[in-house]
Amino acid sequence: MAIGTGFIVKLRNYDNYLVTNWHCVTGMNPETGKALSKSGHTNPEILNIHFLMKGKTDQWVQKRIKLIDENFNPTYLMHPKGNVIDVVAIKLPIFEDVEYYNIWDAVLKVRFDKEITDTCSIVGFPKGISTSGKLPIWKTGHIASEIEVNHDDKPQFLIDASTREGMSGSPVYCVKLGIISVNGAYFTGAGTAINFLGIYAGRLGNDIEIGRVFKEECLLEIFEYHLDVNNFPKQNQFNYIYKQSPN
Repeated sequence: MAIGTGFIVKLRNYDNYLVTNWHCVTGMNPETGKALSKSGHTNPEILNIHFLMKGKTDQWVQKRIKLIDENFNPTYLMHPKGNVIDVVAIKLPIFEDVEYYNIWDAVLKVRFDKEITDTCSIVGFPKGISTSGKLPIWKTGHIASEIEVNHDDKPQFLIDASTREGMSGSPVYCVKLGIISVNGAYFTGAGTAINFLGIYAGRLGNDIEIGRVFKEECLLEIFEYHLDVNNFPKQNQFNYIYKQSPN
């Protein structure tokens, strides 16, 4: 029916969850409930996912994930507010031949300050395009609205980026080199600081390069609602050594 993007979150109990948009697993517009595909089909039963083969960096294996169980219930976890929050998490089976990459492994535990016009990276598959097999494309954009406030009364903010179909469900990062600010205090370092910002969920319209990103908190609220809080994602400290800037 369509091509989209997703990423993996590993919980403290070692379960792996695939995170993507609600509209990617239902084929429906979350605001209107209408079909997104020209065929009019909705609610697919199978999701085909490409994983890196275990121990490999250039070989891929495709797996089929059920979106509907034997009792005709969805296998994905929705936000407690429903599909108004266009984010879902799907528990992945244990595949012995698959390499699972946890999104928390590469991000900085410390939340550094972000401002409007800061650059952001949307990592996905624009129009299904990939590189070196099935590696994603990093598209660059800018934060276009205050992250601290909610756009359209939803836990989301806006980005200015030339995103395309196929990138729905992409993780969005803020990547900074050298100097960062944490609660107004400046720090410098010799490495890269990365914060996960949220989940890309499409553009506001086809004639404007403004996209929507559901904030990280949406994902945490899904896990809090459905799972034991002791199994929350555990962010690992990124290997980045800071020293306070004399300025």
